Amino acid sequence: MVEVIQVECLEAIIDAKSFRAAAHQIGLSQPAVSGYITRLERELRLPLLERSTSGSHLTAEGVRMLPMLRAYVESAESIRRASSYLRGRTRQTLTILANSRTARAFFPNSVVLLRESFGNLVVRIDDADDERIIAAVAGGTADIGILMRDSDVRPPVGLTEDVLLAIGAIGMCGPADSPLLHDAGVVDASAFRGEPLVLLSSRQRTALADAMFPHSERGFVCIVDDTDMAVSLVERGAGYAMIGPTSRVAGNPELAWRGLRNAPQSAMTLLTNANLPMSPAAAALTDLIRSWGRRLSTSCGIDLDGVAGDTPFTMK
Repeated sequence: MVEVIQVECLEAIIDAKSFRAAAHQIGLSQPAVSGYITRLERELRLPLLERSTSGSHLTAEGVRMLPMLRAYVESAESIRRASSYLRGRTRQTLTILANSRTARAFFPNSVVLLRESFGNLVVRIDDADDERIIAAVAGGTADIGILMRDSDVRPPVGLTEDVLLAIGAIGMCGPADSPLLHDAGVVDASAFRGEPLVLLSSRQRTALADAMFPHSERGFVCIVDDTDMAVSLVERGAGYAMIGPTSRVAGNPELAWRGLRNAPQSAMTLLTNANLPMSPAAAALTDLIRSWGRRLSTSCGIDLDGVAGDTPFTMK
């Protein structure tokens, strides 16, 4: 698990431009700072710093990861602030329900930190489908629910649903100066018929491409295996790619992404019950999860403001 001290060492190196100066700045030995950075890179499986005789600088991967690492530190600080309020209070149980896909891949590590930080707080995280999540939050047997916004089951009146993170938004990526991507909001698939297209080879994406871009109306089509390859081809002028939002597009001023009208748009959402009083622990965790999801989305260039009904997500 990422440690706060590791991120603090990374920030010090960015500021001081060297391991020795960073160690002096934060009051640690140089081997200790080097060890923290090595363990951080091993945990993330990414090179974060480029070391050279002229100093230490962030790699491209480090630049992309830094906003999320800073959000992680802020989340940990939020937990410490909440713990000062909750510590010493009577024992509380906080129940969270989430579907397995969300629980495995998208649930913030902050929940684990929260559970480990309080001796008087029990956090239960149970796997459940969307119907059970909604029923439990509505009935008061769960404090918080995490589910996918593309569910066919809509929450009843009284439950509050906050969009946290775009998961399955589908749109078109292309040159930023393209007239087809000039307007904000969503775009129609018909505008790209006859244009060169880059499509992913997954079964679901292929079926969607067949529906949005009939074979008889397609231009040249290139089939690739992953999003990074699709973006690379667009960067080289291959045409337009049908992909989800990605930080590679958000971080490249020469590219633009717009949601496709009538294409599936899904997100991870936070479900709470406005009709029932919320415990201090649930309120603290709700704020923490909401802040985490918003910051992560912002770092990927996804604008979640005003998302409601069938409105797709847009890249900033």
